Amino acid sequence: MGKRDKRRIFGAVKIKKKVLADNLKRAREAQWQKRAQMQQEQVKANENIASDLTKVSVDHLLTSFA
Repeated sequence: MGKRDKRRIFGAVKIKKKVLADNLKRAREAQWQKRAQMQQEQVKANENIASDLTKVSVDHLLTSFA
């Protein structure tokens, strides 16, 4: 095996490693974005629940003192 063949093989290996690293990076970023979106949805749901509980509490207080 000559130098040219070795360079070609090792060059291909470097390219393959870079492609795999890029794919892994993209997958991690997508997972981070998905996790962030899920957290935002959970916060929004918690805010809605808190708002509903506040309304129920206020309505209950108003009707009990009326």
